[in-house]
Amino acid sequence: LNLLLRESTILYSPQLLRYDWDPDKVSAVKTGDNVASLIISNLTSLQPSALWTLCVISCFGFKSDTSLLRLLRGSSIYPDGGFDLASLVEHGFVELFGSVVSFSHDLIHQHVYEKMPVNKRQKLHFDIGKTLAAKTILDSRISQQPIEASMEQLFLFDGGDGH
Repeated sequence: LNLLLRESTILYSPQLLRYDWDPDKVSAVKTGDNVASLIISNLTSLQPSALWTLCVISCFGFKSDTSLLRLLRGSSIYPDGGFDLASLVEHGFVELFGSVVSFSHDLIHQHVYEKMPVNKRQKLHFDIGKTLAAKTILDSRISQQPIEASMEQLFLFDGGDGH
């Protein structure tokens, strides 16, 4: 519905105090079989930083702790403007529950992850693992539990060899 409003397919009429639309425009809108398909079709409208954020999150699996994303600061993985979680939440790609960010649907996670070329995906897994390992060795105050769980996820998703 937000997409239809954003693209002015459906408009609110203050004079009529209701939403109004052109039936031809509405019927011309291409939708998938489900909400996830519709959301996936909007990936192309995202800024590059938001797409990159989805790629990084997808390497952790269906969900990740935002503290892990913050640990990636200062690395080549971390974009100049930071991770674009606000835009992703606004567009319905991910949801935030406290410090946990998760994909709003498993099909979105699957699509993002599988659309990355295998060599790019493997390099991203390796770089994330290397960065997290270096950060945890340098700072003993960092809790090991979410990192250990994420490291397991990183190696599970890339085929198990870590490269």
